[in-house]
Formats: sequence, C-alpha cells, structure tokens
Amino acid sequence: MKMNRILRTLLMVTLSMALAVGMWGVMPAQRVAAATCTSTGSGNWSNSATWSGCDDGVPGAGDDIIIQAGHTVTVDVNATVNNIMLQGASSGTRLTLNNGITLVVNGTLNSDNSPGVNIISGNGLLKFAGGTRALFGENWGASPRNWNLEIALESNATGTSSGRNIKAGTIVISSGTFEGVDVHADQGAENSGSLTVAEGATLSATNIQRTGTSNTAIVTNNGTIEIRGTGQIKTNSLINNGTLKQTQNVNGSTDVNLFNTGGYGGLTINASGSDLGSTVVSIKGNQACDTDNTAVKRCFDIAPTNATGRNATITFYYDSAELNSLDCTTMNAWHWSGALPWVQAGTSGTRQCTTDPYSLQVTGVTTFSPFALRSGAAGPTSVGFVALGGSASLLPIGMLLLAGLVVLRKRK
Repeated sequence: MKMNRILRTLLMVTLSMALAVGMWGVMPAQRVAAATCTSTGSGNWSNSATWSGCDDGVPGAGDDIIIQAGHTVTVDVNATVNNIMLQGASSGTRLTLNNGITLVVNGTLNSDNSPGVNIISGNGLLKFAGGTRALFGENWGASPRNWNLEIALESNATGTSSGRNIKAGTIVISSGTFEGVDVHADQGAENSGSLTVAEGATLSATNIQRTGTSNTAIVTNNGTIEIRGTGQIKTNSLINNGTLKQTQNVNGSTDVNLFNTGGYGGLTINASGSDLGSTVVSIKGNQACDTDNTAVKRCFDIAPTNATGRNATITFYYDSAELNSLDCTTMNAWHWSGALPWVQAGTSGTRQCTTDPYSLQVTGVTTFSPFALRSGAAGPTSVGFVALGGSASLLPIGMLLLAGLVVLRKRK
C-alpha cells in the first residue's frame, strides 16, 4: 500500500509537470502596461530630455516609440521596446544605431509613409524578438539600406512583412520563420549586402536580391529558404548547408531552372513534352543523403503533381566539395523507392566534371522521389533519412507516466 501511494504521488507530480509544459507552451507572454514615448527633439536614446510620456524618463521594454518628423534619435545603449513609429519618414534619419548597440523590438516597425534611404542608419543592430505578428507595418518599404537587421523570433513563431518588400545592409534570420515578399540585402553599392538564414530558421520570400536588376553579394543558408511562385534568388554566391525549396509548374519542352544562381547550379527539369504539373523541389546541401553517407552530399527531392505520362530530363548540379570521394565521371542518379536497393533513375548522359558546379544530366526519368547521386553501378548502400514528426519534448514524461501505470496495474 505504501508503494502504491508513492507511485500515485509520482504520477500526479509528473502529470502536473506535463500539463504545465503544455500550458506554458501555448500561453502568451503577459506584458506590463505600455507607455507611449514620443521624441521631443534630436538626441541620445538614454537622455530623458529626448522623450516625453515615458514612465521612467526613457523608453522601457513594454513601451511604444514615436520618433517625430525632423528628429534623429541615436540609440547609444542596448534597449528593448514594443512598437516603433517613424514619422516624416520620406527623408532624413529618424533612428541611428551606434556600433555595438542592439535595439530589440517586440512589436512592429512602421512609418507614416514610404521610408527614405537613410531613415535607419548606423553599425548597430535592430533585432526583432518574440512571437507571431507583423514585424513591419503596412507603410514600410524597401528603401532603408544602411542598417543591420536580425529576426530572432521564438522557434514556433512567424513574422510577416505585411505584404511589403524589405531592405537592409545585412539580414540575419536566426530563429523562427519570416514570411516576406521581396527581401533585399543591400549596402548601397552594386553586388553588396548579405543574407544569412541560421540552422532551424526559415525564410519564405518571393525574391531574394539586391535590387530588381542586381545581385546581393552573398546568401548563406543553414536553415530553410523557400522561394514562392516563379521568384528567384539573385546573388553572386549561394552557400547552402540547409534546405532550398520551390514549387514550379513543369510542362512542355522548356527548361525550368531552380536555384541556378551564385555558382550553385541547383536543378534543371525539362518535362520533354509531358506535363509534370505543379512540382515541389527541395535541395539539401552538404548533407548525407543516406544513413551510411555513401552518396554525393547534395540531396534532391522532386515531387510532381501528375503521376502518369511522365518522361523528364533532369540535370543535377553539385559542388566538388560535396563529391564525398566519389568519381564524377561515372556518376549516376538513384531514387529511393521506400526500400533497398535504391533504383537507378533514367539514363545517365552528359557529366560535367571540370569546373564547379559539377553536373549530371539524366534522361527518361519517369519515377520521382528523393534522389541521391553516386558513382558506379550500385546505388547508396543504406536507407534514406526519415524525418521524425511530432514533439519529442514530452516523450520522457509520457514514458514515465506509462511505466508508472503499468507498475500500478501489476501491483493491484
């Protein structure tokens, strides 16, 4: 009886922990009542004379900020605020971020009209944090360029641009998901700007480029970049250590190029007169494609909508650094059918093994699934990766509950 009481107590405590974890995971953070701090003139952020309406003289973490037309506020200390409104935004500078300083925004950045080129400036950092919401207001635009932007949301949160294009000199998506339209990394000169997506973070955009006619200097993806519709990435250098994803209509006899930018190559599909329909393509870079790591370290997943009448020509591109000690001159494509062995895809044709990106063209592809590249007459020697769904965080608690229930049942 004493053991039963101990086990029941343990189960109650564990169940309470599980419920608390679940509740804490969905309950929104509570914010203290906000003040609205309005600039009274140009000056330093840390100077109370720069502001009116602040409860503590200067803006606090929950406060909303209004910088009035003609005022330039210099952020000289690390600070956290809620919303920021920049007035008279079409010209001049409203916000200067000092070097080494970070301004954290838990709300929305907006302006009273389309912002000018220098509305935000300086070598400091403006960083969005917190949960799901619009990060940029409906009046924002892709003009301010000489500033540094980081989007560091909660891991399950999504930030949007309110349907507006955005621009900054350097852009980092370090956590969470950002859904933009055109995302411009631009430091004010041709072939400038940098965009980085960190591991675990996601960027969904229509286009990634410096301007409509010029390239961003470098795009580095360690997480997930999804290009919507017929958009594209325009960059001098595309580095992919994560996943690139795009959906395109593939039909007729026209080449459809995906992620052929910045020396990356990506993938080219030609339906060869057939109709693949809406086709989802994912490319994973610098990653093992099978559990024994026996293939080129660039993995392809191609999923057409139409399941019949397919006869495609596909050109797979990869970097020599991803060759994984294999032989480019005897490279073949293999697709995963759900069980070993991997099946050779189509007929291997032209192999380009001289300069990066290397490539392999395959004709007569009728079956689609995850693809891997491996040289010689045998495909990868082990199974493909399987993505595990669901949340693992509550698994130990669930196992403990189950074990306790089993013990109780046996002791009755």
